[in-house]
Amino acid sequence: MKNVFVVGLDPFNRRLLEALPQAHGVRFHALLDFDEVRGRNEYPVEALLARCERRLAHFDGSIDAFMGFLDFPVSLMLPLLCQRYGTAGPSFESMLRCEHKLWSRMLQQEVIADNIPHFVGFDPHDEQPLSDPGLSPPFWIKPIKSFQSYLAFLIHDQASLAAGIQEMRRSIAHLADPFNQLLDRITLPEALAQQRDAVAIAEGQLSGSQHTVEGYVFNGEVTVYGVVDSIQEADSSSFHRYEYPSRLPAAVQARMARICERLMPHLGYDYGAFNVEFFHEQDDDHLWLLEVNSRHSQSHAYLFQQLHGAAHHQVALELALGQRPAFPALDPEAGVAAKFMLRTRTDAFITGVPTLRERAALTERFPDAHLEVLVQPGQRLSDLAAQDSYSYEVADLYLSAKDAEALDDAYRVAVDALTFRVAQEVERPLIV
Repeated sequence: MKNVFVVGLDPFNRRLLEALPQAHGVRFHALLDFDEVRGRNEYPVEALLARCERRLAHFDGSIDAFMGFLDFPVSLMLPLLCQRYGTAGPSFESMLRCEHKLWSRMLQQEVIADNIPHFVGFDPHDEQPLSDPGLSPPFWIKPIKSFQSYLAFLIHDQASLAAGIQEMRRSIAHLADPFNQLLDRITLPEALAQQRDAVAIAEGQLSGSQHTVEGYVFNGEVTVYGVVDSIQEADSSSFHRYEYPSRLPAAVQARMARICERLMPHLGYDYGAFNVEFFHEQDDDHLWLLEVNSRHSQSHAYLFQQLHGAAHHQVALELALGQRPAFPALDPEAGVAAKFMLRTRTDAFITGVPTLRERAALTERFPDAHLEVLVQPGQRLSDLAAQDSYSYEVADLYLSAKDAEALDDAYRVAVDALTFRVAQEVERPLIV
């Protein structure tokens, strides 16, 4: 029996893990549960690592593997745990080369310069940050380490730049400080060490449709097993849904895979899963690389389960156990699956969420559906942690159907049947 320790485990992903054929002979342990690493505005990485080591010291059994599905701080805690306990996984430095947006761009420029935008690192606390960025609006500013588009701002003019810089100055430290503590564990290359105070990056705006390549590297060999479409809301940079399989032509998907085959070994990344986000400009058929994530996306797990017969947690599990993944191929008759992000753009208090009866009716109508409610009555939306800069995510709705038209129909029926209530004020916290 293998003991696999999952950092940031929640009930939904535990069910997906335990449904894997490879789960026979494996015990999954929540080394840290989801609430310990998410849903808050602080990331005490060193304290969390110490907590992990205390729990492992009291564990009576073998320590065989570590897994996680989440971005910072989980993604960068995992290689340190693997190194400490001698289990399989990518090196810590290679993970940093992926996750550090400025460092990653510098390395990308060496091998895929035609596929990345102009970029520059900067310190938002400088008296005149980005006084001459070499970029014309519109462009993005974002922390060198972030997730879910937190503190990412699209700059149109001096007013939006000033507002974005001001918000960064107010909020960036709780991400930058723990990330810099991790950087202290390695010797940075000279070009990056000279920009150590550049805790943010500005880069040109990319256009086109957005897509995510899911793959892994095993013994230096890059394998891509799926491409997911990331579809934004109308007139917004916030995501509406992730849809699989991709509607992109096979030739474009193959070009994305070839870029990953060049880039991932150049980053020194091996024995781990990854996802790489791209933009595809249909007019000139050009590909732009947005970012590299040194993990598979747990947001896509349901999609792969529905269409491959197994969540791609299987890939991460086999890699964590030191095995070459044997992930089942896409079933061409399986249809289409999506994760819909239910959002609101207006701050308010939540006064009601879908009832048990509404949720039961949803699964009765759509047996494969799953609803993850992310808020609770009495909660103010602006108090939610790690939201993007333009909306608040209140729930995730997972659906599958025989084709895209049936999927759209299912989404409309499901949303009409689910009730969220908000108010601008509440006199007292509501009892859940």
